[in-house]
Amino acid sequence: MQPIQDHEAAISQTHGQSMTAAQNIPWARLAVEATAIVASILLAFAIDAWWSDREIDQWQTAQLRALRDEFSANLESLDIIVRTHESTARSLESLIAQIGDTNDAIQVTVSDVALVALIKWRTSDISTGTLDSLLWSGKLAEIDNSDIRQSLAAWPSEAGDAQEDEILARDFVQNVVVQSLLGQGVLEPAYRSLPLPGRADINTQIDTETALSVSPVLMEMATIRIAHSRRAGAVISQLREKIRHILQLIDAEIGAT
Repeated sequence: MQPIQDHEAAISQTHGQSMTAAQNIPWARLAVEATAIVASILLAFAIDAWWSDREIDQWQTAQLRALRDEFSANLESLDIIVRTHESTARSLESLIAQIGDTNDAIQVTVSDVALVALIKWRTSDISTGTLDSLLWSGKLAEIDNSDIRQSLAAWPSEAGDAQEDEILARDFVQNVVVQSLLGQGVLEPAYRSLPLPGRADINTQIDTETALSVSPVLMEMATIRIAHSRRAGAVISQLREKIRHILQLIDAEIGAT
């Protein structure tokens, strides 16, 4: 029986030592350390997320400012284009009035300024470098404002549609008007009287005149050119209103950040 008692005593002693060791573990300190570690990890994640959001906000603000500059420049240049189309239409109306006062004469003498309107065409120069870079990068979705995203996504198509009327007028001048006037001696003075680049209005200081053959074809060409100019001016004016809307959205978004 003695061996059994000794074994039981040894087990009891070992158990007592284990209980004593367990009681000596600093559970409170370990809990505090574990909590600190978890808190540090969570804080690191929060700081990383904050920094990422800050970088995205900075990128978005920079993009919106660059887009605002680009659209503002387009707004100014399109204002010149609209005035150019309106000026062309007025000059053509003046030309038709001069021809109409000739009482069926075979030739009339008209100012070279009036001839300019027959062969003058203008297409809009719309800058899209900043927007193109944004669209090609695939980062348009990172712009928070959904109205701005939709307006920017629609802009290339809207600008292209507006320029179609100007392209139609250009092709008509090059392929119809110029070909019809060849050999009449009017193209050289007309091209000579073209205003310098950047001028919105035809140079009214030129007072030279050229004899022009009167025909139903000429009257029809002038009438069509008026329609082209009025149409292009109206469409570009609408495009300018869309630019103003985009600028309002961008300014509101930048002001809110």
